[in-house]
Amino acid sequence: MSDTLKNTKWYDLKQVRIAAIILIGAILACEIVWMWVFDFLSLPAASIFNITADFIGTSAILVSSVSVTQDINKDNSSSVIYLTLIIINSLAFLADVIHWAASKSSGFIALKMASDSLFQSAGSLMLILFWVYYLERGSASGPVIEQLKKSLILVIMTSVSILLIVLNLFFGFYFYYKDVVYFRGRMFWLIELLYIAEAIAVVCLIGAEKGSSYSRKTMFMLWPVAPVIANLVQFLRYGLSIEYLTSFLFLLLINSIHSIRQRDELIKKDRELAQQKMAIMISQTQPHFIFNSLNTICYLCRSDPKTAERATKEFADYLRTNLDSFEKRTTIPFSKEVDHTKNYLSLEKLRFRNSFDVEWDLEVSDFFIPPISLQPLVENSVKHGLSGVREGGLIRISTYRENDRICIEVADNGCGFDPEIMPADGKNHIGLENVRNRIASMSAGTVEIDSTVGKGSRVRIILPD
Repeated sequence: MSDTLKNTKWYDLKQVRIAAIILIGAILACEIVWMWVFDFLSLPAASIFNITADFIGTSAILVSSVSVTQDINKDNSSSVIYLTLIIINSLAFLADVIHWAASKSSGFIALKMASDSLFQSAGSLMLILFWVYYLERGSASGPVIEQLKKSLILVIMTSVSILLIVLNLFFGFYFYYKDVVYFRGRMFWLIELLYIAEAIAVVCLIGAEKGSSYSRKTMFMLWPVAPVIANLVQFLRYGLSIEYLTSFLFLLLINSIHSIRQRDELIKKDRELAQQKMAIMISQTQPHFIFNSLNTICYLCRSDPKTAERATKEFADYLRTNLDSFEKRTTIPFSKEVDHTKNYLSLEKLRFRNSFDVEWDLEVSDFFIPPISLQPLVENSVKHGLSGVREGGLIRISTYRENDRICIEVADNGCGFDPEIMPADGKNHIGLENVRNRIASMSAGTVEIDSTVGKGSRVRIILPD
């Protein structure tokens, strides 16, 4: 698996599960405990519902924020923006709690005005932050700063909206309190329409973005739309406060879905990278094997033309029937790999005039193995192990089961070598390392090398049964 996948923490799906559990548990706890508390405070049912919803949302945000902070240390700017979004969302919850808890109190007018101003301005702040979050999530077709310059109208609308809410503290044209009663000011609808225009602007900006797929843009468009719809519901049913609970739930949902998709894309890229590496390794094996075979035939052309003719025919037959194995990206039956190896050995025995023997002891053969895995090990014994042995050379090829594992062993009585030091004989040794990599990536197996100078070598492929 790639380093990207190893270093990535996929917390979002866990967030959804934990948040769902907290929501259910908080509802039950709040209904039992707060029923008595709010009855004591003589608060209306709407206040009980809204404060309960605010506390449930805040609890879910705490869980989400703890998970997100794991990514902050990795300089993940999108995680920082997401954390900022949910913090602003939690401040909106807190402001809403103050509004409804003090709804029957004749005091704290300044506190209620300040908390309501925070509640109203949070939506505008979150809209522009969400646009930045969308850009930082890797969907932008250009640098984030350049994209923000193109969305200047959104920045202006957000600034005007927040400025009007601040001025409202002194002039009361948006909302105000008379005694303990909350009233909407003469410019209330104008500012609300400005908020809706901001949401429409974010939707249009996402829709016009060229650096993302249609499905991804549609998913991100849900968030600006959902809180606005909840806000319109609040207009029709005064006393119901669901805007920021809707905002958080959709934000959590979108972030989780996007992260899951991002994970799937990384897994797909990781697989493609593995396939590319496999293709490179097999492409290395193809010329390596063919070169050695042709080199053998070339040698025989000078020393024994009749044998060279026979070897050429055998090599042509081998290529005709088995060349498709070079193109395999999956494992093949071990019996087929044995056939490949026997064809190779027949060519080498012709070259070395039967100066070495081969023993086969295959107790197990009903398994699969990456193509061109056994032949390079045998080639290693022929080329490097027995190259200095004039007669009496022996290669023993065996398979057996050991502790729920399948073992393929190639041993020789050649000159041996130090496994820690690559032989300095000027020969190409990519075959052994190539086999090790393919056995690990395609069969989750390992390759063990045991060699003693002057006594011979033993190489084992170990596969899970």
